Amino acid sequence: MSALKFRKTGFNCGIVLLLAIGIGAILITVANYIPIRPENREESLAQLASEGYFPEVPSTDGGDGSFHSMNPTALELATDNLMIKMALYEGENDGVVQAFRCYSTQYEEEYSRYWHGYVVILRFLLLFFNYYEIRLVNGIFQTLIFAGVMYFILKSKGIKYALALATSYILLMPAALAQCLQYSWTYYITFGALLIYLKFKSYLEEGERYIYFFLLIGIATTYLDLLTYPLLTWGFVIIWWLLMQEKKESVASNLLKVIYSGIAWVTGYAFMWIGKWVAGSLVLRENLFQKAISEAFLWTVAEEEAVITLSDRLNTLYINWEMYSYKLYFIVLIAWVLYAAVRGIVGYGKDSRIPALLLTGFSSIVWYVTLAGHAAMHHIFTHRIYGITIAAFLGIVLISTKGGQRQLPLEKMLGNCLVIMLTGAISVLLMFQLRSDYPVYNYLAIFDKIPVDDRISMNFMPSFSRIKGISIGISTEGVNSGIYRIALLDGEETVYENAVAAHEWSKGNLHELSVDWNLTAGKQYTLQIEPIQTDGNTYLWMTVDGFTPLTEYRETAMGEKSLSGQMLTEITYWCRPVGKYNCLFWITTLTGGLLMLVITWQSCDRKWMPKAGNLLFSREDGEH
Repeated sequence: MSALKFRKTGFNCGIVLLLAIGIGAILITVANYIPIRPENREESLAQLASEGYFPEVPSTDGGDGSFHSMNPTALELATDNLMIKMALYEGENDGVVQAFRCYSTQYEEEYSRYWHGYVVILRFLLLFFNYYEIRLVNGIFQTLIFAGVMYFILKSKGIKYALALATSYILLMPAALAQCLQYSWTYYITFGALLIYLKFKSYLEEGERYIYFFLLIGIATTYLDLLTYPLLTWGFVIIWWLLMQEKKESVASNLLKVIYSGIAWVTGYAFMWIGKWVAGSLVLRENLFQKAISEAFLWTVAEEEAVITLSDRLNTLYINWEMYSYKLYFIVLIAWVLYAAVRGIVGYGKDSRIPALLLTGFSSIVWYVTLAGHAAMHHIFTHRIYGITIAAFLGIVLISTKGGQRQLPLEKMLGNCLVIMLTGAISVLLMFQLRSDYPVYNYLAIFDKIPVDDRISMNFMPSFSRIKGISIGISTEGVNSGIYRIALLDGEETVYENAVAAHEWSKGNLHELSVDWNLTAGKQYTLQIEPIQTDGNTYLWMTVDGFTPLTEYRETAMGEKSLSGQMLTEITYWCRPVGKYNCLFWITTLTGGLLMLVITWQSCDRKWMPKAGNLLFSREDGEH
């Protein structure tokens, strides 16, 4: 792209962004004036109340479930509550103010940092359907869109590519997508954009039209999505754009297509978001930037009480990928890794698109590391961003193992077999180097509240040597002065000691201590908690009927008196994968990752790199 055309494209993108901000503001304002049918309101709210916040499909009846669920079938209906209640809003704000203040009765607060463009769709649908019926319609439309994309892929590329698409779809957990509006908007943008591309492929591939296409995708993502797995709307689409490409292009050209499309998407995504803050600040006559930027700071740099460290960012990569250890997912993934390994024995074919696919696949890792605070807390849905990496891996396998390869001599095949075996061996060694948070807890048990009148002592035997945090079950009433002394003893020697001001524990009954203990796994220590000069009442939460679910605790005493049961506790270890199944999952994962690098090395011309920079601003238009 010439410098002149680059400037012209940038100007046109600016016009599109201004139009999108204006149209988006008008649509959401008008939507807030659409009347609400009382019966749909009542039925929708009753349905949400009956299902709780985090149920799991296929059954969604009752129970709050767990926000920290490691099961991809878990629904995030807390946000569905927010969405429906925002769409049903009939408060003091008029339509214009509500469009920018975005008040929800769900949490009795405003969410002005988001566009909440889904209100435009939901407010209209709630004229005809209740929440339950909207979910049925949602599932039908998602299936139809997937069927349309599958039709084009199957027709153009055949069964292997169709299976790869089906794999990506399965790993998004369609049953959960259909039942949770929170998960749906990104799906619609991703597969809707892919369907549009496949239908109008020739038109969109002419010139630099793809830049405007990805700009609009980024704009739509900001408008509809609440920061679930937004990067998928770019990464998944550009991967299939490359896979469907019929014209053979150079490695550098394919890489630049990824880069330019990424810049276009980020521009649309970021500036559409900023547009909401600007428009909202003008309409409401208050500074929305301060709220939005403080939230961004929270998710990228610091949590509420601590700076996000490098180990936190690595742990974010770990826990999001751990969602794919779900057995159905693992069976699908290991089948593709085995296919890639077995086909690699007869060699991988060369293809100029592989480096571009690899670059796109790494984008999900950049997202997780950058937005570690958000992605760690919300892995229940952010794990789907890894769908980009999975799609990139499948694409690399497909185009590097296509038919028509010549028969290799036996010694070459044996050499390839040795490389594959070495990849597996290295994966085993790497698995033993992995470390991540591993929490154990007993707070699902039933507890009694016991008055504390003396020092509490517990025999403590850690299951792993490194402990990053421990939360203990203490609650207070009317305590304003004094301290709590917490100590860990190895025999008579104190290995850890800390003092917490009593007033800091005035709220809640489970209080976290950020620690860094390097202990000996299986060795017995003594954990002590002692109130010193405290006023009011202090209580220890203990399991009833002598129930001891945690193996870490042995005897507990208060002064000289023995207590049955064990203290309400959560312990966070920093350790390697736990259990044979998890170890196998991570070996498979690492093998797949290494195979991506092996295939990339074997399947592309490595002389392209010095030439890539010359194409950023070529002298002639169309030089791609």
